[in-house]
Amino acid sequence: MAQTKSIAMNKDEAVDDTLEAIKLIYPGLFVQKDFGLIMLNRERRYRVGLISGGGSGHEPFPAGFVGEGMLTAGVVGRIFTGATIANILTAIANVAKLNRGGVLLISLNYTTDVLNFSAAMEIARSTGYNVEILVVSDDVSQVSQDMIGIGGRRGLVAIVLLIKILGGLSSEGKTLCEIVTVGRCVNQRLATLGATFESYYLPGKNKPLFTIGKDKVELGTGMHGEPGYSQIYMPSLKELIKEMLVKLMGYLLLEENSQIVVIVNNLGALAQMEIHIISQEVFHQLVDMKLKIERFYVGTLVTSLNTRGFQICILNVTNQLQWLTYLDEGTEAYAWPGRRIAHVIKKYPPQLQCIKLDPTVLMEFCENYISCQ
Repeated sequence: MAQTKSIAMNKDEAVDDTLEAIKLIYPGLFVQKDFGLIMLNRERRYRVGLISGGGSGHEPFPAGFVGEGMLTAGVVGRIFTGATIANILTAIANVAKLNRGGVLLISLNYTTDVLNFSAAMEIARSTGYNVEILVVSDDVSQVSQDMIGIGGRRGLVAIVLLIKILGGLSSEGKTLCEIVTVGRCVNQRLATLGATFESYYLPGKNKPLFTIGKDKVELGTGMHGEPGYSQIYMPSLKELIKEMLVKLMGYLLLEENSQIVVIVNNLGALAQMEIHIISQEVFHQLVDMKLKIERFYVGTLVTSLNTRGFQICILNVTNQLQWLTYLDEGTEAYAWPGRRIAHVIKKYPPQLQCIKLDPTVLMEFCENYISCQ
């Protein structure tokens, strides 16, 4: 798909302009573009502060998930370039000043992100800050080791669920140690798999950064176009979803009646109609597999610029239904999809009143209306 027209013509200016826009649109957020920082600039006493981020190009992540009940701050670098150690340290210092319960860094499992967040943590610790790190690794692509982060599987959209649960624990006043322990447990119960139809285009470029064969779909691509495990000729949507769900279920060892939370994530360029069509197929197949869908979220949450593709993420909440409480709690974060309408359990029978029109009356009305024009 040729993409020669773009509003964003310079990739560095695009990042600064995006941060400036967030500052204008959401004045309740403190945005400092020189440090790639978006944060809650308010005292939270002895709460734990949560910081996440990485390269730009994944919007609305992380800025869209900064707010009470989720992240305390997000820090970003240039497009697909991790946030610098200095900027992460700046975020730690400012968050710790307002959140005296300590700071938890949440990193996607990509080498630069993990190295920079880890280095910032060690430097901060050496100067007296109470900091821990949690690395999110939900990808089940099983690609070769040189394509993924330094600790195993890549980090994908599951980070949003993790942030929401841990953000709820922070708001509840849990300690840093308690939050890290739950975070590690959640991470082990997450699995995500993506499918990509067409590559992204960097601002100012008129050709894709990688190619996918005509009439093919690539399974398992990373957030920055890292190769997946297979390119196959595009099957039917039903067959594609089935292959993805079988792989996800196999990793999580899901059984009949397992209780799950699901995200269907738009990687940036699918129309809303398309992502809804995909979502209903995912939902129906999970029901047919006799799985209990406790929550089902759909949206453009963690993108790869304008990639045409999607990810399916599953969190196994069997025997951990208390996590749903944190998912259901309100948040200021503007990109969280779990509004109250997405999780009201009590259903009421439809009270639809059917109106029937007499054709003669309708015809008379039309004739009178036309004559008055």
